[in-house]
Amino acid sequence: MSVRTLLDLSFQIGLDNSLDDSLFERSCSQILDTLDHASAGVLTLAALQTNVVLPFGDVAEARILYIEAEDGDVSFTLGGGLATSGRIDAVGAAYPTGFVGAETLDFEVDGTLINVVFLVGDQTLTQVINRINAACALAGFSTPIAKPNAGQLRLESPTTGTTSTIEIVGGTGRATLGLPVPTTINAGINSTPGTSPIELRRPANPAGASAAAGVKAVFYGTVRTTSVVLNNLSANTTKVRWAIVGDLTTDGAC
Repeated sequence: MSVRTLLDLSFQIGLDNSLDDSLFERSCSQILDTLDHASAGVLTLAALQTNVVLPFGDVAEARILYIEAEDGDVSFTLGGGLATSGRIDAVGAAYPTGFVGAETLDFEVDGTLINVVFLVGDQTLTQVINRINAACALAGFSTPIAKPNAGQLRLESPTTGTTSTIEIVGGTGRATLGLPVPTTINAGINSTPGTSPIELRRPANPAGASAAAGVKAVFYGTVRTTSVVLNNLSANTTKVRWAIVGDLTTDGAC
């Protein structure tokens, strides 16, 4: 049967089942929740290219996944994520700061207390960042802790994982810089493993070792994952069509 989503991506499935019937064959004005919950596209993988992350767009968590390799074989992994750092983003600070000198900021990075004393010349975001990083360097940090973030201050640990933390302790300049109240702790998360690679191969040609001409490698499944990473197993460029669908609606209104 031919199946088509609202993204105008069609593909073939060989078995009749209630999920396909309810999602794709009802004569309703809209089956998928909204396009905000779906992402789709076409990409070309270079020969033996690896670690190509499919963009989820506004899809928070995939519930339906479709992958079609047109010119070769691919593998993909589901889930997994990199470790993140503890960080705190300032909100609502205005520059120049208006500091007159001797304003302070006290915070901890991975359990190490940082004491910053601002000078009257610390008016711009860049000047504030430089003053904070100078104090961090005196405390033994070799990489910048303070960074710009869309015109605001960001404090970020140089480490990753659950032991990576930023904690606001206090200081007379804290509110001016748009940082949250003391005892605010933001910790990173540990990396998470994905599945073992799932190989997506075209059926072999019974008459020989090569893949059957014109036959595509296809995966279609209802999965629950927050990331998909592709690898090209072929020594040639391979075109891939894909669709990621999130939450569905069962509203039968037409």
